[in-house]
Amino acid sequence: MSSFLVLNSNWFLSMEDAIEKVEAWTTEYNTFRPHSSLGGLTSHEMWKKSNNSLDLRV
Repeated sequence: MSSFLVLNSNWFLSMEDAIEKVEAWTTEYNTFRPHSSLGGLTSHEMWKKSNNSLDLRV
């Protein structure tokens, strides 16, 4: 659902412009926006937390 927000709220001048804007939006969404479904963490914080809790011992 949220991926449509970047498409609906931007006017793209070219394919390169679209790629740049989508990449910037994705970075912002994953690193700066806390999500209530993740307990107030950003997607990146949740990813780091889940990777730190993995037991990699064999």
